[in-house]
Amino acid sequence: MRLQIQKGNFCLLYATAMLLDETPERLIKDLGHNGKRQPWLPNDPIEINFNIQEIVDLALRRGIALVEIDACPANANIDGQPGIPIWEKEKWVARFMQYITSYKSLIRCRYHNRHRDHIVACDGEMIYDPIGRILDFDTFFQKYVVECAYVAVDTQ
Repeated sequence: MRLQIQKGNFCLLYATAMLLDETPERLIKDLGHNGKRQPWLPNDPIEINFNIQEIVDLALRRGIALVEIDACPANANIDGQPGIPIWEKEKWVARFMQYITSYKSLIRCRYHNRHRDHIVACDGEMIYDPIGRILDFDTFFQKYVVECAYVAVDTQ
């Protein structure tokens, strides 16, 4: 995997380009839009960015299934409180690590002090952050709160 530094606020696009070893320009062509506006919407000044479902479809067309793995699987809680984990912490941490060290993946996360989602790529050994850095797992987990991974499974 080679580091690609994002232009603009398009971490999902650049992390996907790293995962698939393609250029962002090629992905933009295949997605049919550049993340700034959808061709079927009016010319609004709103930046719409990209959605993981577009990336799931794009990867499937290339013979790769992106399987979502929650960092901490939990049952939903009706009153809006955080869900209850379905396993003890040691099990869900070990499970998550097993997946991200066995497969290339995209990892959805956020900085500890921010609420905005961020996406990075992982080659099973290192984290490739499209803001311009390559991190080991220890450093990554110190800087980010992880929500889930999308592990890349070859379908062919």
